[in-house]
Amino acid sequence: MGDDGTMAKGTRYTGEFKSKAVRLLTESRTSYSSEMKAIEQVAKDLGIAPESLRRWRNQSDATVAAETKQSTQYAMAELGKLQDPGGPAKLVRKYSAYTLLAIDEWLVDKPNERFRRFLLELMELRYDNASTAFATQLATKE
Repeated sequence: MGDDGTMAKGTRYTGEFKSKAVRLLTESRTSYSSEMKAIEQVAKDLGIAPESLRRWRNQSDATVAAETKQSTQYAMAELGKLQDPGGPAKLVRKYSAYTLLAIDEWLVDKPNERFRRFLLELMELRYDNASTAFATQLATKE
């Protein structure tokens, strides 16, 4: 360890350590008046350089953004199948087979008539057979 309480330059940290450090930062963020103060304190508590923690947080954010983009593209491709002949029936069969179906970002965009019919048919097939969860993150009025 260096004189300032941080690990020596060039120290390699495991992916697990980095993930836990970012999670600790995320969990403790509300306890501080700014992101910078949270990074500085968490880094000090862990004995690492604040810049390392900031870099790991940015990498984590980029990974989450890429995964979200990929799942959104997949969902849009699936919804595009509603336009194909026989597409809605295939999707209904596919999604009615899951024990739990989670529909995220519900009502962020207004569903068109074709999607509403598809969803109604899907819910009718799932009724009394499987669970369905709807979730969204609508902006709140402050």
